[in-house]
Amino acid sequence: MVEALGNKTRQANKLLRRERILKIAMLQIATSGYEEFTLSKLAAKAGVSSPTIHNLFGKKDDMTKEIANKMMEVREVGEVMMASPALGDPIKNIAFTLSIVRKTYEFHQDTFRAAMMIADKTGAFNDPESMIGQYSLRARVFLEQGCTAALAQGYLLGNIETSVLVDSILHSHRRARQDWVLGHIDFEEYCHMISRDMLLTYAADASPECYKRLCKEIKRVSSK
Repeated sequence: MVEALGNKTRQANKLLRRERILKIAMLQIATSGYEEFTLSKLAAKAGVSSPTIHNLFGKKDDMTKEIANKMMEVREVGEVMMASPALGDPIKNIAFTLSIVRKTYEFHQDTFRAAMMIADKTGAFNDPESMIGQYSLRARVFLEQGCTAALAQGYLLGNIETSVLVDSILHSHRRARQDWVLGHIDFEEYCHMISRDMLLTYAADASPECYKRLCKEIKRVSSK
């Protein structure tokens, strides 16, 4: 019985040590970049030996893959992926998109910046087998449903194909995300860029009444 309790204690301590080291790794990647991240630098920062890092995580690729998957383990991500209504009104659609971004990223910035940096380097965003790739596919489906609903409800004219609008929005998201991940802009500017670029994209195919509303919103966002 004493030995069993001792094993439980050791396992619990091991998990705590792994979590502590993972947090340090995320911060290093988020602040210094993926290319600068090495297990030896991590070991020095964490105050452990390099063999300890290898024993706990394996190789660099093993650890960075675990960090990327950590992004999808954040509770809010699962909730967001299950709660994406198809909103026809572009302005409401944009507001919902920003709520997703804030709810998902804002309080876990180091985790997501590190995970996204890794995902960009490894191509995980385009891998349908990866958890991040599945999240990207879900984002595309949400945007496609939103554009289809907007067209059906008369907010869009249909002069520009839905796939073109979605590609434009996703491209602007990628550009803003990369600037944020690399530290060129802060989180608020990241959200601002997403909002502005989505408004401009929808305006390109908006009905006259919707166009007026979008222009008014663009002016409001640009004045911030």
